[in-house]
Amino acid sequence: MQMTRRDVMRMVYQGQRPPYVPWVFYFTHEAFWKLAEHYGGADRVPRDMLGGHFLTTGQGPGDFFEPLGHDLWRDGFGVVWDRSVDKDIGVVKEYLLPEPTLAGYRFPDPLAPRSFEGIPQAMLDRLYPEAGIRVVNRGQGGQSSGAAPGEFAAKVNGDLDRLMAAQDAFAAARDGARFTT
Repeated sequence: MQMTRRDVMRMVYQGQRPPYVPWVFYFTHEAFWKLAEHYGGADRVPRDMLGGHFLTTGQGPGDFFEPLGHDLWRDGFGVVWDRSVDKDIGVVKEYLLPEPTLAGYRFPDPLAPRSFEGIPQAMLDRLYPEAGIRVVNRGQGGQSSGAAPGEFAAKVNGDLDRLMAAQDAFAAARDGARFTT
């Protein structure tokens, strides 16, 4: 029987030795387009190769970027990045901590609601990449729209109910957590 990526990750989380090392690839724009050129177009890049074993959901505090104009962006920590040369990552334009001290610095809240936005949608996109299902309302158990007829809709809605319950559990943990510095 062929092991799925989920089976491999389950082995890892249970402390067992998997048959191979799980992977995930994140490419810069430049690197992705070189790969696309190699395969003859962006639509021909094998998505199963790029998808890897890890599902990225939500965002951490450093993943939020506010556009400032002229290729400048401020991240969730307050650091300003210049992306005029490197469009993906950028170069630090203004150092937030000119001296080696954290006195007076306030870290971003890792449990802010925006850190959890998009989790159900990311999970549905991973589970049903071709279905075009979109989370449109976080009502009772969540609702979805898209190509989900009949029996398939029942399965998707059941999965969505479980995803919404997970998101509610994350929110409860977030709301109940207290951090001290």
